[in-house]
Amino acid sequence: MGDSARPSDKAGSEDCAADLEKNAAFFAAHARMLPAPYAHQESNKMTLAYFAVGGLALLQKLDSSLQDRVIEWVYRHQVDPFVHAGALHAGFRGSEFLGLNGTSARCVAEDYGHSAMNYTALALLLLCGDDLSRVRRNEIIESLRSLQQEDGSFTPHPGECEADLRMVYCACVTSYILDDWRGVDRDRALGYIQSCAQFDGGFGLRPGDESHGGAVYCAVASAVLMGRIDALDADAISRWCIFRQDSGFQGRINKPPDSCYGFWIGASLHMLGNAHFVQGELLRGFLACCASEYGGFSKEPGAYPDVLHSYMTLSAYRLFGDSRLASLDPVLGLPVSAVSRLHEIHAAWRSVR
Repeated sequence: MGDSARPSDKAGSEDCAADLEKNAAFFAAHARMLPAPYAHQESNKMTLAYFAVGGLALLQKLDSSLQDRVIEWVYRHQVDPFVHAGALHAGFRGSEFLGLNGTSARCVAEDYGHSAMNYTALALLLLCGDDLSRVRRNEIIESLRSLQQEDGSFTPHPGECEADLRMVYCACVTSYILDDWRGVDRDRALGYIQSCAQFDGGFGLRPGDESHGGAVYCAVASAVLMGRIDALDADAISRWCIFRQDSGFQGRINKPPDSCYGFWIGASLHMLGNAHFVQGELLRGFLACCASEYGGFSKEPGAYPDVLHSYMTLSAYRLFGDSRLASLDPVLGLPVSAVSRLHEIHAAWRSVR
């Protein structure tokens, strides 16, 4: 990033770049209907909804009527459990892209749940105050067991070869939310995480891949959720993360800063206890330059805003200084209030076991 594009000191001193009401309007519009440029992301609509609803929750602008509609929409995407190749499969689909008609939870033979959608569906339910009573918990946990590979990684659904740290994180956070680790062999999962560690202190998505800010987050958060963070080299990881800050954070070495890594890398440093090394004013200045006059944030100054970068930018703002936003749990990517409700749900489940 050249000096001419570097945020000014004035921008860096501001608590939040854009007007909160404009941001609330941006997220509310995306929660109602996604614009045409998102059409190619149809199969990921559950995750996009998580960003939109999560943004409203951070802004403390999530109203009860939207919460009720979102809860019912999420449960419509819970797939009926079924057996395939001797293994039970269950979970949540990403959208109606396979032809969901609203009356049947199963559409076609290939209508599987997806590991990432399991996480974001459960997160949406928690954001909206649901008690998870309609979640097919046992079936989802059983299905996780069949998705873990010999090397400890996870695939998103049966027959898929896309196994990497993202799916490890999704499996871990799903197990944590459902308070049941029977579907994850934690020793093998930790071994896979360690195999993705790179010489420079970061993590690639797969063994041998270039270190990447998103992979670092998935590795660190997964280890925290499994209670195995001491098995990672916190100093080496922290050094890699700290050296990614230019104004904002780079996702990889020698790349321009990108607003979403304010969360991915910033949250990793929070989990490692080293967030105090982040130059918060400089980061907020970069994020301010990514703000749209119409609400929302882009990945870099001058680009169009989108719902993913908007949610991650608000999350980074909260982690590094804007107290007007709801407190955020960096491990689960949820407001602290939602995590507190989750712990109450866990207590209720445990009382009847």
